[in-house]
Amino acid sequence: MSSLSDLSVVQMISGLKNKDFSSEQLTQAFLNNIDARNDVLNAFITVDPEKALLQAREADTRIAQGSMLSVLDGIPIAVKDVFCTKDMRTTAASHILSNFIPEYDATVVAKIKEAGMVILGKNNMDEFSMGSSNIFSYYGPSINPWKTKSDVDFCRVPGGSSGGSAVSVSARMTPLSMGGDTGGSVRQPAALCGAVGVKPTYGRCSRYGMIAFSNTLDHPGVLARSVEDASLLLAIMSGADLRDNRSVDREIDFLDYKEVSHKKLRVAIPENYLVDMDGMFKQSFYDLVNGLRQQGIECSFIKLPDPELVMYLYYIISSVEASSNLMRYDGVRYGVRNDVDDLENMYRTTRSKCFAQEVKNRCFIGASLLHLAQDGIDFYRTSLKVRRYLQDYVQKVFAETCDIFLMPTTMRTAYKVTDKLDTIDYYYDDLYTAFANIIGIPATSVPLGLSEEGLPFGVQVMSSHFRERKMFSIASVIENIVNFDDRSTVIS
Repeated sequence: MSSLSDLSVVQMISGLKNKDFSSEQLTQAFLNNIDARNDVLNAFITVDPEKALLQAREADTRIAQGSMLSVLDGIPIAVKDVFCTKDMRTTAASHILSNFIPEYDATVVAKIKEAGMVILGKNNMDEFSMGSSNIFSYYGPSINPWKTKSDVDFCRVPGGSSGGSAVSVSARMTPLSMGGDTGGSVRQPAALCGAVGVKPTYGRCSRYGMIAFSNTLDHPGVLARSVEDASLLLAIMSGADLRDNRSVDREIDFLDYKEVSHKKLRVAIPENYLVDMDGMFKQSFYDLVNGLRQQGIECSFIKLPDPELVMYLYYIISSVEASSNLMRYDGVRYGVRNDVDDLENMYRTTRSKCFAQEVKNRCFIGASLLHLAQDGIDFYRTSLKVRRYLQDYVQKVFAETCDIFLMPTTMRTAYKVTDKLDTIDYYYDDLYTAFANIIGIPATSVPLGLSEEGLPFGVQVMSSHFRERKMFSIASVIENIVNFDDRSTVIS
């Protein structure tokens, strides 16, 4: 039955309709893989086999009766542990929420349930989505299912913060996973694990029930093994929500992306985002550009705002918003509480003992910036003004110059979990991905190849706001040119 987990989602849909196998059999195949691989890869914090199999049997009944709820009815999925799931523990990979069981579903979770999808469990992540390695989890790091020829054991980071989601997709523990992307947290682990990662336009999907890191930067996203699979899930997740006033009601027009004439699309490559590439990565990228030109696609080189400037904006805005958001975790209303006699000391000891160091670092940075604002030095407000200028500038570039931006997803491939890096080195992992979050445009990471050591790396495709159709069109062309073998080392 394990061969079922090698099927694409499109093949699974066809197999369920043709009665080649049942949703229960499909779900059991992935549960078997979770049971066999999660001890090593640590991709899941919570798994609920009984509930998953019950949902699968209900889907089988609907399929037999011809009353499917959606095209993805009966398809298994995993959910990043940052999305609230009713009656299922939701921790955000933090000690402070280790006993939290929500009484409601996040809107995007409710949508996949309404579509009849089968929830396998909750994926590991960096605590409160703060990290780019997945080593900052209260439940221990997730481990990349790819390794080099010289690695004795699986020992590489999967990227973060949606590292568990990327691992579970790459290692065939789920066909799809719902991730969260604040500064690249879907695309970066997708690149490091050889998967497809999609961050839609800000507002395309509701953030209600997504445990907040940075309100103006958080995006629900998708991890899958192919562009087509990812587009199907994104269509289910999309839509306006009265409980999220930033969400919008826009037509879901991207499912027919294959009908777009990609030869009419103009691709722009920001040359100042290519400076750190070398070796196989650089060769593969320029081979891809030549391949796109051979497909009749116009490719030109441009300059975009300095990636370091964008990264500074990202860390100022995200840290201030994180500091404000995490003040709600005080031990009073929900989560772990450290009881002491004095209320203020209870706040202090609860947060001190239940937040890990990376969360404390970012909250401290944010609180310091807010304190400076009281003295008239308002970095946050200034950053918002600069972001508005950049958004207007990028919109003008799309209107006058191109339809698509093409750039690397990451600066490097996966390093070892045991490698000791400076904090700034971790932060620089967001150098190429934070741009799309600051601007709010959709972005997809597609596998581009393997390094000399045999580790995956990816390339990003970005389009203008709510132009996912164009983005998926070019991403699909890249997918066909590269023809990446996504069988990770753990299953090869």
